[in-house]
Amino acid sequence: MTLRNLTKRPMYPWAQTLHLKLINRDTPIAILELCAGTQPVVNIFKQYGQPGRAYEKLRSKTEDLVTQEGLLNAKRSVLALRPTQSQAGELPSTIGVESQCSTWGYLTTYVHKRTKQRPEGDLSRECVRTTNICTNHLTLIVIIGYFCRAARAFFESCDSTLQ
Repeated sequence: MTLRNLTKRPMYPWAQTLHLKLINRDTPIAILELCAGTQPVVNIFKQYGQPGRAYEKLRSKTEDLVTQEGLLNAKRSVLALRPTQSQAGELPSTIGVESQCSTWGYLTTYVHKRTKQRPEGDLSRECVRTTNICTNHLTLIVIIGYFCRAARAFFESCDSTLQ
């Protein structure tokens, strides 16, 4: 396979479908909530008239950040982030990451077996591998938001469930 053939084939199967949507401006949003559960933060923003979007893996496969489709949808949403106006002036857009605490540190070493020497944890467990992929994708989304949309981010620990 030549380099020319590789560049013709999309990296993700959904990339070709989403290409125009990634280039065109999407409906502007003020808040993007990831691993949202019942999306409490987006709901508060909406009470004050600010549009938002929430992603929750248990609600839809298209919102599962571990899948390629979910990652592309989240990237598209990041590009839709826009600053908002308030009485205090312009406020930067916001990304809320509400993933499990075990994805960001060594707090639950019993399950993930994360240590300083082995920060990726016990890769023989599927839940650890999935968490690592999700963490990498969340980090990428926050970086894109910061550099492309000057978005601020906050991290809150939860179980990412709809309960």
